[in-house]
Amino acid sequence: MNMQLVPCSMIDQVFPACVDHIQSAIDKGNGQDLNIPYLLTECRSGQAFLFINEDKKKITHALILRFENHTDGPVARILVFGGKSGYDWYKEIVNMAQFIKPYADRTIFDGRKGWERKFKDIKVRSVNYELEL
Repeated sequence: MNMQLVPCSMIDQVFPACVDHIQSAIDKGNGQDLNIPYLLTECRSGQAFLFINEDKKKITHALILRFENHTDGPVARILVFGGKSGYDWYKEIVNMAQFIKPYADRTIFDGRKGWERKFKDIKVRSVNYELEL
């Protein structure tokens, strides 16, 4: 399966069919500090890119990324990815290299503890903690 880039002009038509996948990912800890209106605005403005996977004309997976300039070079930050369980996100992200590589040589994303076991060759850059007051 290969993710397809949704053109900016089609965001308003396609995004509503992705909301459940995106919200579920946010709720599970992938993109936990984000929300649907923010992500929609980023995609509409062209600051972020929506990719989808379809099966029989139904969207089964969604991924949103944006390019950022970090002090150590440009990165493709995956803001959120979600969809039906059992999907090989590692393989899909590697397959997206043709879109990413002209603009960044690596990708980063936030995730739950233990994801380093699911993604080959991944480097843990930081850990996010929360202290309730």
